[in-house]
Amino acid sequence: MELMATQRSGMCPVGMSGLETLTKRLGAAAVIVDLFVVRHSSAVRVVRHGMGICKGASYILYNSARMEALLRKFHHEVSTGAYEKLPLLDEIDFSVLEDGVDWELVYGYLLTFPELMECTMEQLDQGNCGVHLLVHFVENLAAAFSRFYYHKKVLLQKREELMPILYARIY
Repeated sequence: MELMATQRSGMCPVGMSGLETLTKRLGAAAVIVDLFVVRHSSAVRVVRHGMGICKGASYILYNSARMEALLRKFHHEVSTGAYEKLPLLDEIDFSVLEDGVDWELVYGYLLTFPELMECTMEQLDQGNCGVHLLVHFVENLAAAFSRFYYHKKVLLQKREELMPILYARIY
């Protein structure tokens, strides 16, 4: 990861302690995802110097970074006056969302997440550990977000009639 980052950015690897720290944190997060993706009653297969158990860790982290960059850019645009400040949630007209790619995130993931958390906590109270279900959920959410990001322009051209769509998508 460090080599790819230095080659992509053209930075010299000397004195890259911040990048080394980030690489270690991302590596640890990838190991955690690979451990949690396995049902607690199954054996975990650890792969060294190669691919992990699932593409989940890198895929989740990549899409998380993609989402963070999108939101950071939106907030930067607000701070420069290119966009108005995000209205309150109850002022958002979600009916402007266009199709299944928009709604898959809302109905398939955002609205079902609290129920999944409750179910996981109930299982935990009963002595069962279904954390792997959370990892699968987040991995599928990353895939849905990736499709959404590919098909939709979230930060639209700065035209007044498109702002309701932008705000609904940001939420």
